[in-house]
Amino acid sequence: MKKFFILICIALIALLFQIQCLAMNTVASTEIPNADKKLIIDATISDMVNRGFSVVSVNEYQISFKRDLFNVPKAMLFDPKLNGTPEGRITLNIVQVNRNVRIVAEAKIFTNPNSGYERSFPVDAKYIQPLLDDMKYKFIGAIKFQIKWSSL
Repeated sequence: MKKFFILICIALIALLFQIQCLAMNTVASTEIPNADKKLIIDATISDMVNRGFSVVSVNEYQISFKRDLFNVPKAMLFDPKLNGTPEGRITLNIVQVNRNVRIVAEAKIFTNPNSGYERSFPVDAKYIQPLLDDMKYKFIGAIKFQIKWSSL
């Protein structure tokens, strides 16, 4: 009876862990009012490069960035066997919605990047949202500054 109870407890813990993993939101988004998509794309690239990311690809609707994660605890957590440095990748989808620009972001951590043994781990949106909010307030400030100077 004791073994059965322990087995049931382990099964419930595993089920709760699986539900927690499935409940993780991996997509963050923000909307910048009264903005031009081309200007936002250029400003986003500049901002992300200043944060240490490299541009992987750019097209009209999507920008991808990557950056090595030189963090010992993260490297130990993700335990890469071949390449000792995990890589963070962020994909930003940028869409013009009426006069606003909407940015939707998704981030993943890759172990053994660019190898046949590459594995990805999604990043929770609560870690990406502050980045988008910071960018939004920078862009809104720049737009107000630009409008102020253009009206003089």
